[in-house]
Amino acid sequence: MKKFKIFSALALSTLALTTGAFLTACGGVADGMYTENGLIFKVENQSVYITGVEEGTTEVTIPAEFRDLTVYAIEEEAFKDSTVTKISFEEKDYRLFSIGVHAFNNSAVKEIINLPANVTMGDKVLSGLKNLEKITVYGTGEYYIENGNLIKDDTDLFTDEEIKILVLAPANMQPTANFDNGTYTITGVDEVYDYAFDSNRFITDIIIEEDVKRIESYAFQNVTLNSITIKNTDRFDIFIDGTAFDAHKDLKIYVPATTDYEMNSWLGNTNYLQRHNWLIHPESCTRDDMHMHGLRNTSAYGTIWGYDYSLNDEGTMANIKINSSTSAMQSYPDYMR
Repeated sequence: MKKFKIFSALALSTLALTTGAFLTACGGVADGMYTENGLIFKVENQSVYITGVEEGTTEVTIPAEFRDLTVYAIEEEAFKDSTVTKISFEEKDYRLFSIGVHAFNNSAVKEIINLPANVTMGDKVLSGLKNLEKITVYGTGEYYIENGNLIKDDTDLFTDEEIKILVLAPANMQPTANFDNGTYTITGVDEVYDYAFDSNRFITDIIIEEDVKRIESYAFQNVTLNSITIKNTDRFDIFIDGTAFDAHKDLKIYVPATTDYEMNSWLGNTNYLQRHNWLIHPESCTRDDMHMHGLRNTSAYGTIWGYDYSLNDEGTMANIKINSSTSAMQSYPDYMR
């Protein structure tokens, strides 16, 4: 019969302390929290993670190793609300390195230097970088810089095709290409990523060219746009998330419609700009007042973003008439007028 030894709590505690001492003696690092060069490190099972930064720190360098152990990640919200203005990475291979969500949210960061090209990041990772002026990339991987913007080459999950994604345009850097007097033309990419233009201080109007297929959630969060012009003539060939833009009563979204049928086709596309179709206008529309186009399914009186309206009130809305249909659909027969 086999005999099993039962260790007491005291014996296990002693074993843990002895193991920690042994690791230290042999060049390992005991589990725990450490502070070095302004950064706060967490060591677990000989793996290292950056969890925060010392108060008042303004510049840090993210090491590839900490006391001969691999640094695997910047954890979630590690630099949130921090005073750090510059984050640099060493010109080394960061193996299996990742950055957690909202890692830099609402921080003072102005520069990110040598971001590893093979870094792993999901959505929301680069949100809230409202002070960012510059970002550079080092090494070989999916990420690189083009016209000052962070770009990623990826594979589309649905089509298995290679796609090019605009991941981040620094919020406090004036665009160096496709930009004229506040108008930014999105082109040369297949997709605009979550939070890509978050808090941008220079863009007032957007033109979305035909080669762009997706605008993801919160892409233009905290950007008060005057207008968005969509050039893609096939509404089914572009996806715009309903939260991509901050909607407001003066925003105008222009679509390439030349007939009532085309206009209503855009308005009926519930796959994008959800609940904001009252902002959509044909590209030829030049009216400055608050008005609507196309078929509607709404009440005769109400309030839209601070505007009180009533149908057939030509001074407030377009010439929208109530149909006799029991479904209370409204039509505007000559919206191009």
